[in-house]
Amino acid sequence: MAEPRDNLNSPGLYFEPPEDDRANLQAMATILPGQFPGFIGQAPPPRGGSQLTLEDTPTFRPQQRPPMALLCVLHDADVGGEWIPLRADRYVIARNDGDIRIQQDAQISGRQHAEIARMRLDSGAFRWHLADLGSTNGTFVRVSKVMLLPGTEVLFGHTRYRFDTGQTPAEPTAPPPPAVDALMTARPGSQMLRRPAMPIVVPSVVEVTPGGDGPKISLIRDEYWLGRDPNECAIIPTDDPFVSPKHARFFKGENGRWRVENNRSRNGVWLRLTQPLPVEGTCQFLLGEQRFILKVLA
Repeated sequence: MAEPRDNLNSPGLYFEPPEDDRANLQAMATILPGQFPGFIGQAPPPRGGSQLTLEDTPTFRPQQRPPMALLCVLHDADVGGEWIPLRADRYVIARNDGDIRIQQDAQISGRQHAEIARMRLDSGAFRWHLADLGSTNGTFVRVSKVMLLPGTEVLFGHTRYRFDTGQTPAEPTAPPPPAVDALMTARPGSQMLRRPAMPIVVPSVVEVTPGGDGPKISLIRDEYWLGRDPNECAIIPTDDPFVSPKHARFFKGENGRWRVENNRSRNGVWLRLTQPLPVEGTCQFLLGEQRFILKVLA
């Protein structure tokens, strides 16, 4: 698979499209020889010695109307899915109400969980967005690597973690001279006072459970592995068979920012959306236990 591309609208976030997405879409558009009269399965050679080939001509696409998208509601156990063409400007996904209903999943909100919307930019171009609509259980998008901000929630298998940076200390006052760095002098004749130590702020990942916050792992080192293998990983989800032995890596980058990166795990890394996400190309997202593929036809 090609190296993931940094999302231009959300720096530090890399989409991880499904492995077979391109093959599936190409298969949908394939015309077999003999399927239509006059089609012989290959293009005639160019005339007059021209060096132009079929690759020099772009595939037809509409120039006047807004671009459409395709939504695939994936079946369970990686056995395909149902493709739905998106031609209107807005689609709401929910369990009972909405344009697209997933009635068998109780973790999806009943009236409105997420939306897919097409918006017109100031330039006149169009762009599709995926957004959560205040659902209880969230909307998650599959990523290969993402920067962790305070409060970021990430899902591995069915185990969810939240990244916390700790309590930010108050702004320190100007330090005393080096000779008395450990002590602070009051007026002459008064008692020497020890300078109060600044609290050490340590980031952490906290397991998010239905009953509230679970175990917390302080990130003291610069790198931690998450997975089921206790010999390789320091962060081990409890009783989660969908987590790979060495599933993902938490690490501190050169700029001091923490990131999490997928390690070619079978079930991926999923980021909870906190704001509308512009989608260019293909992304995979998750509501409750239902997976979707959104393909923008640009």
